[in-house]
Amino acid sequence: MAVQPRAKKRSPAQVKAGQAFAAAGRAAQASARAAAIKKTGKPPPRSKAQHAASLKAAAAGRAAQQARRQGKTPVSSKARGAVMPVELVLPGSAWPLGCNDLVPTCASVAVACHLQAATGFTMSDEAILKLHQMAGGDNGASIENVLEVVKENWLAFDHRHVRLLSFFPTDEQCLIAGLVVGVRLPHAGHAVLSAPGGMVSWGRYMPWDGEPEEAWALEWGF
Repeated sequence: MAVQPRAKKRSPAQVKAGQAFAAAGRAAQASARAAAIKKTGKPPPRSKAQHAASLKAAAAGRAAQQARRQGKTPVSSKARGAVMPVELVLPGSAWPLGCNDLVPTCASVAVACHLQAATGFTMSDEAILKLHQMAGGDNGASIENVLEVVKENWLAFDHRHVRLLSFFPTDEQCLIAGLVVGVRLPHAGHAVLSAPGGMVSWGRYMPWDGEPEEAWALEWGF
C-alpha cells in the first residue's frame, strides 16, 4: 500500500491566512443574519423543509450520543465515502488527505481540514484513520458520527489540547466559507470543506462540485 506523504508544516503566514479564512466565513454568516434582523426584526426565514432537516439532524446527533453512552453502535445518517479518483492523485498536499486516495475517509478528512483552517493545527494521517475507524467508517462514515467522536473522545486525538466545542447543522442551500459540507457526487457521497469560490477536497482547493445535502458549522477552542 502506498504511503501518503505528510502535509508540510504550515508557515505563520499560512496559519494566519487559514484563521482569517475561517473568521471571514463566520463574519459573513453573522452579517447576513444581522441584516435580516435589522430589516425585518427577525432572523432569516427558514422553509419547513429546512426546519425539518435541522430537527432530524439534531435528533440523529442525540441518538448517536445516547448509543455511544450505552456502548451500542451509533445511529448513522448518510455515510460519506468517496475516494479520490486516480487521475487526481499528485505528490504532496497543502491540506490533510488522510489516505482518502485509498480509504473512504472523506468525512474525517473534511473535519481535519476545518481544524487546520480554523486553528492552524494539522491532524496526521494516522489520527484521521483512527477517527474514521472510531466513527464506524468501514464503507464510509457520516459527518455527524465523526463530529460526535471528535467531541466525546478528543483525548484520543490530542493535538495541543485543541477541542471541538460545538457543532450544529446549517442551511445546505445557503453555503458560506468554513463549513463541513456533505455533497452528492455521481458515484458516491462525499464530504468537503466549503471555501471562498470553491471547496477543499482531496488535499487541495478546487472548484465546487456535487449537490450539497447537508452542512455543519464547527467551533474549536483551547
